[in-house]
Amino acid sequence: TWTVATGCTDDHKAKRLTIPIPTDTAGAYRVRIEGDSSRIDVPVFVSGLSLAVEGGSDEAIAWLTSGSDGGPVAGAEVLLRLDIDRGRGASRELRSWRTRVDTDRDGLVRWRYPEPFLPLLEDGWRLSRLAAVARLGDEVSPAPAFGPRFDSGRRPRLHYYLETDRPV
Repeated sequence: TWTVATGCTDDHKAKRLTIPIPTDTAGAYRVRIEGDSSRIDVPVFVSGLSLAVEGGSDEAIAWLTSGSDGGPVAGAEVLLRLDIDRGRGASRELRSWRTRVDTDRDGLVRWRYPEPFLPLLEDGWRLSRLAAVARLGDEVSPAPAFGPRFDSGRRPRLHYYLETDRPV
């Protein structure tokens, strides 16, 4: 457990802080960010792998690279999950597809979405999440699902963005 005092004041102005995570040991960690009456628990993964994922209208592409030299990583397992939904509240419907694909010699994975997916988008469904995780031996690297997250309050008070010192 470690704590970093940010020196924030009561002026409620946005501040950018860089807070290093005090470990180089691979694994999953929870970072808790607390403010006035807000709290966010952020999962942070330390890994020697770096996974980037992009979803298009009919396929997803994932690229796995080495965190140490930026080179492609071949032969790693990539698990992909695609969620679509429609409606809100109790009437919300969700459908998911999953697949497992190995990276090629360039560290790439291309996943053409399953046949039932495309017609649903024309019928009021929307893409709600594309998530991925790569694994090679004991190393695991998740790709972030869509953008920044906010705390669970009605009005977001704490925002966080994770950055890396490794090449993308």
